[in-house]
Order: sequence, then structure tokens, then C-alpha cells
Amino acid sequence: MKGDELLSLTEMAKQLDIHPETLRKLHLDGVVKAYRIGPKLLRFDPAEVRESIRQDTYKRKHGMK
Repeated sequence: MKGDELLSLTEMAKQLDIHPETLRKLHLDGVVKAYRIGPKLLRFDPAEVRESIRQDTYKRKHGMK
């Protein structure tokens, strides 16, 4: 974990300007990593999420996925 502050699904989605369900799907598809707190609660590291999305976008753009 790179950052000190972990964000909730809603907070992270708001920072990315995407719907929370889109972020949840990115997590379930293995594109972004989340930290599970308890049985249901997910937290996201903003730096890790942004880097994961950047890498995934690059791979898709260049047909590497």
C-alpha cells in the first residue's frame, strides 16, 4: 500500500468521476486492487487505483490484454 489514506468505494469513485458500480466492476474484474475490511467493506488506495487504471488503459490501447 503506497498511500496513507484508504478511501471507500464511494469516495474513490467520486475522485475518479465514475459511478461506484463501475469501480466495483473494475475491482471484480481484477483491474484495481481493494483492501477488504471485514466481510463486506472495501477500501481503495488512490495512488494504486490510478496507476492500475493507467496501466489497463495502456494495455487495451495497444492490444495487450
